[in-house]
Amino acid sequence: MKLPVIESTIVEDARRALARDVDGEVRFSKHIRLLYATDASPYQVEPLGVVQPKHTKDIQRTVRWCKAQGVPVLPRGGGTSLAGQTVNHAMVVDCSVHMTACSIDPDRRIATLQPGVVLDDLRAAAAVHGLTFGAEVSTSAQATLGGMVANNSAGLHSLWWGMTADHVESLDVVLADGQLARFEAGASGWDPEANRLAHALQALLSGEAQAIAAAFPDVVRNNGGYRLDLLLQQIDASTPGSLDQVDLARLICGSEGTLAFVTGMELRLVPQPSCTGLVVFGFDSVGDALEQLEPILSVGPSAVELLDDDVIDATQAHAVYSSMVELLPRVQGHLPGAVLYVDVFADTDAALADKMKQVRSAVPDGACVEAVDETSRRQLWEMRKIGLGLLLGGTSKRRPVPGVEDCAVPVSELRAFHAAFDALLNMHGVRATWYAHASVGLLHVRPRLDMRDAADRELLRVIGQEALELVRLHKGSISGEHGDGRIRSALVHAFYGPTVVEAFRAVKRLFDPEGRFNPGMVVEPGALLSDLRLDHETQVQGEPEETFFDWTAEGSLGAAAAQCNGQGLCRRTSPGAMCPSYRATRDERHSTRGRGNALRLAMTGQTTPGMVDFSDPETHKTLDLCLGCKACRYECPSQVDVTKQKAEYEAQHYVSGGKVPWRIRARASVRQVNRIGSLTWRLANALQRLGPVSWAAKRALGVHPRRTLPTWGPSLQRWARNRQRHSDAPVVLLYPDCFTTWNEPALGMEAIRVLEAFGYRVVMPKADCCGRTSCSAGLLWNAAAQISRSARSVRAAMHEHNAMAVVAVEPSCATAMQQEWTELRTSAPMEAKAVSQAAGTVESFLLEHWDVHPIRPDFKPTTYSVLVHVHCHQKHRASTVEALFRKCGFTSIESLDSGCCGMAGSFGYNRDTYDLSMRIAEQSLGHAMANRRGAIVAAHGTSCRQQLADAFNVKALHPVSLLLGAVQRSWC
Repeated sequence: MKLPVIESTIVEDARRALARDVDGEVRFSKHIRLLYATDASPYQVEPLGVVQPKHTKDIQRTVRWCKAQGVPVLPRGGGTSLAGQTVNHAMVVDCSVHMTACSIDPDRRIATLQPGVVLDDLRAAAAVHGLTFGAEVSTSAQATLGGMVANNSAGLHSLWWGMTADHVESLDVVLADGQLARFEAGASGWDPEANRLAHALQALLSGEAQAIAAAFPDVVRNNGGYRLDLLLQQIDASTPGSLDQVDLARLICGSEGTLAFVTGMELRLVPQPSCTGLVVFGFDSVGDALEQLEPILSVGPSAVELLDDDVIDATQAHAVYSSMVELLPRVQGHLPGAVLYVDVFADTDAALADKMKQVRSAVPDGACVEAVDETSRRQLWEMRKIGLGLLLGGTSKRRPVPGVEDCAVPVSELRAFHAAFDALLNMHGVRATWYAHASVGLLHVRPRLDMRDAADRELLRVIGQEALELVRLHKGSISGEHGDGRIRSALVHAFYGPTVVEAFRAVKRLFDPEGRFNPGMVVEPGALLSDLRLDHETQVQGEPEETFFDWTAEGSLGAAAAQCNGQGLCRRTSPGAMCPSYRATRDERHSTRGRGNALRLAMTGQTTPGMVDFSDPETHKTLDLCLGCKACRYECPSQVDVTKQKAEYEAQHYVSGGKVPWRIRARASVRQVNRIGSLTWRLANALQRLGPVSWAAKRALGVHPRRTLPTWGPSLQRWARNRQRHSDAPVVLLYPDCFTTWNEPALGMEAIRVLEAFGYRVVMPKADCCGRTSCSAGLLWNAAAQISRSARSVRAAMHEHNAMAVVAVEPSCATAMQQEWTELRTSAPMEAKAVSQAAGTVESFLLEHWDVHPIRPDFKPTTYSVLVHVHCHQKHRASTVEALFRKCGFTSIESLDSGCCGMAGSFGYNRDTYDLSMRIAEQSLGHAMANRRGAIVAAHGTSCRQQLADAFNVKALHPVSLLLGAVQRSWC
């Protein structure tokens, strides 16, 4: 039925009523609503409001209020839908924030959980008992189980373990009238709601069995519409006179939140495979790869996945993920045009070796590599998982677009189907990206189109119609995995025909008579090309003629702000470092995706209609909890660099009339403060130890009372000048960063001694700040001036001393030289570029030049263990320190898979963000610090070491301190 128009006055009524009745958060600001208006699909639909429930009663209360007001309801988890089913003009109920409880019964092999639990978190909890969850989607790090049930997700190992529905024991649901029900096999015998619905379904479908049987394809993967074919099979299998085999949970799976609201579930777990291996075959083309599929499947692999060269090229172009490409086979010396990942399970090592031999024999002449070790397998699977996100990044106008990417056909038809589809696309002059769950005949096809172009939009519609006929010809399904959503419902209706579609509508009316659960999905499809996100991204007034950063590579500042594709990898809770404030709050607003959306909205005139708005207070509030860790720059497949975009946004705000708070100016002036403190360091430290002085200083600067303020020491530069040895040894320049030079000069002395031990003469050039603190504060004009002065000074010193490198003890200063020095517009671009190319940390310099150091010092044997916490700005090169330590004789060393420590320069000092900083520290490092068993902790960053001291009472050492302690001192 047609829903009533939602008047704006309802928003205020809803806010008041739900805030009174719901224990969770109720959020109705325009800004928050727009952050929930997008997912990983091309669509943007502004919701009415957002409720973040704490328990089932909150969901009941919300559903009942919405029923009384005639307001639609949209259940939402991670918001990773590719088809647009998690955006709607409705009350969004986000279960991912609070409803994340999970327990494992290893004896029954059952997981009992709430819908907001993320798949990887479930798998980690189950792994303790040697169990796992069978359906493994590529978005496992951010997809919630509620969303997987709603979508009937499958993923990488569906050949072996099937789809989500195959593992559902029971579902607890809230129905459209607010009643509770439990759906499971035989529930009609004891649950009154299940009994009512089961008998009504039997009556409703009794006359349509023949039409349904004829319409539903006989394929492994079909997710289109409601699975009425399975429901009829259950009815037929029931004991006469009963419906004891009817399992309405199977009907809810894949219904996209349109029939009931899932509030809890019991899922069946499967034993983890004892041994796993991976063989990757390389081919010239997708067609060549698919030609070998059936021989490979004949040996019984657990999965066969296909990637084409678009995915491979996108991976190779990414700064962090490019190393994964080195693991792929070569075809006649070149990267392949397509690869098949062939995954193998076995009970023993011997059985695994035999099975992998059989796999290799299935393609006797194929180029292949084997990955039996866990590290290689993990990296290769990570490449498969992030492939789509990598494809959707970049600045090209023609990008791989969804719509026909979910076709599934019998495996025996797959090669012919690909050839026909490829010919269809060639006829239209369109390139496509191909990737597939090849083992189950599901082929993801994404034509490369410019959706801003009217002709290309029409072409997508035409290709969809022609693809539908191909799917019919090859006995397949048009909707095999990602769901119908907005993008495919019309095609699904055409696929099944009016009789079955009317049966879908009858089922929807039975469960949801007023049509309030996620309207417009499955039964009443909207137009394919309406509500597109890019329709909101219009040319607006107010985009600055001059920016501080050079955004040429991204196309423009506005293009950079629109880079996020919504895949939501930033919402993962492990591994990696992205995004620390999201991990601590579970709030969409404080994810990289949330901030990326906020910037896009401000830059495309959606915050202030028709104008770029650099002064929107809600946008600034969303950006406030960004720690500037740069993890998004390295880990986001689309390379959304929020740290950089935030700095530009704040700088534009200030130059357009925004007042710079004096505390921001003070913190950006850390170099001047430290220089002054160092001049009278004994007196300054003594005064700081006085309670009243410390209290007054913290209060004035907005520092939390529990924080330990930094101390000062004598100038490192003065010591270094006195120590300079005039020799013919090659020169390395040590950058005089703000912290090592005046706060920790002893650490700088140790760095100099380590470099001297390797045969270098160390010179500290005169230089200004590297610009890091000014960038973090948004004072980019100040940073540009500092960089210009420093670049000229350092470049002159490089010439004077013929220096072979510029190194920094503080990692954030090293990355400033490597990145901001070339990305900011400065008055010394050539000098900055030259320094940038020579810059790095002390540790990276020692490792990268290991074979050419003038001296290779001897190192004392070490018997102690070392845990390395890598600074956020260096996590993309996290293996550097461990590799260097091993070369220097350290045998017991481990790089922690830790995220941000939570300090992040001044962030952790702030009174307002201290508690969050400590929460981040506990999440990232708490377990490791509690179980370090006497190990020494090494940490690059001065902020990291301070946080370890304040949060865990751990005195961490910089890696150079440990290296110096291990060097034989004969050279001194």
